[in-house]
Amino acid sequence: MKERTTALVDPAGRLRSASTLLRSLQVHEYSGIESLLERHSQPEEILCVVLDGDFADIEKAGGLIGRDGLPPLLLVAVSNAEEGAHWIENGAMDFVVLPGRRDELDSRIQAMVQWKSTLLDPSHQELCHRKTLRTLAHDLKNPLNAVFCYAELLLMDENLPAAVRRDIEHIITNANVLLETLDSRINFQQEETESQPTGDELS
Repeated sequence: MKERTTALVDPAGRLRSASTLLRSLQVHEYSGIESLLERHSQPEEILCVVLDGDFADIEKAGGLIGRDGLPPLLLVAVSNAEEGAHWIENGAMDFVVLPGRRDELDSRIQAMVQWKSTLLDPSHQELCHRKTLRTLAHDLKNPLNAVFCYAELLLMDENLPAAVRRDIEHIITNANVLLETLDSRINFQQEETESQPTGDELS
């Protein structure tokens, strides 16, 4: 998997001066959102963005986090809480009001870095994949059950031509195969989830 980057948009140097953590982390620094977008045409290349909101256009930032693919986690430094709420409404994950306490900015950045580690962890991605498959299987069962039941109702018509009756029986047979396959997949995913060691078992 290609390594994703943490980006810092801090043209005035305000965030670096307010954060001990930023000066120790390895980040890719950009003069603005435009240069970040030009450098990284694929949004999945960027996982975290720490941004000085006083020097950024919220609409241009929306162009970054609104793309297809895995959107970056966006932390924005703002001058007041109302501005921060506006950023949250437009897709930011979190905000911090500056000038503020140095430890608060560092803790928010650290939370982003920890999220990065979680999202990139193969076991986390595998768990998300299994949950997606299980949800898909559940979602498909209802319409398939409807096909199965309606086809059986049609077979109750004693005046059906033989050819039509055979076609409906084929529908029932294949719908039943699909339902059994989905049940098998759901049960398999359930057994896999239950067999995963818990935190206590790992320690």
